[in-house]
Amino acid sequence: MLTASVIEVIRGCGILPISRGVEPAMVLRSAAVLAAEGISVIEVTLDSPDPYDTITALRRQDGRLAVGAGTVRSGAMAGRAADAGAQFLVSPGFQREVLEAAAERGLPMIAGAMTPTEIVQAHAQGSAMVKVFPAGPLGPDYIRLILSPLKDIPLVPTGGITDANAAGFIAAGAAAVGIGSNLLGARASDRAWLQTQARVFVRAVAEGRSRHA
Repeated sequence: MLTASVIEVIRGCGILPISRGVEPAMVLRSAAVLAAEGISVIEVTLDSPDPYDTITALRRQDGRLAVGAGTVRSGAMAGRAADAGAQFLVSPGFQREVLEAAAERGLPMIAGAMTPTEIVQAHAQGSAMVKVFPAGPLGPDYIRLILSPLKDIPLVPTGGITDANAAGFIAAGAAAVGIGSNLLGARASDRAWLQTQARVFVRAVAEGRSRHA
């Protein structure tokens, strides 16, 4: 069983893998590979095939895995994800309805934001971490500058995170990086590729942390 809080798990590994549009069987296989490499968390976006059943199946497959629902855009979606077994919720933007639904279910929320105002509002309204999206075009310096006055807000840059810039985002102070197609894209069906890519990102996080320290 998962003993640490979901937020602690995400911060611990520094990586939030995002499965979008992936068939359920593939998600289950990929999650097992990632967990074996020390990445014991996964987000299943609700615009994927059979997302709720996938979340339930992931929970049953490995009780040590932290499973979240992503692209949550309404209170109804949040409730259904919670019923399926989601342990945290992620939204692309800051929607009070979703934050309230997460709070009602006792689930940690990672709301999406971009500007300092949005980030502060999301955190003040109960977002345990704030997803900065899309982060790729903004770059690590944006995260560094945002955190200068907002060091108490755990940021998760997402969108355009690659093996070339992941370490930079962590070095800039990000609590974790959200990684989609560069980890759980079409090539994830190749187990050897997925193992290698997972190790690349784990090393990138370690490098970024050493630079940040």
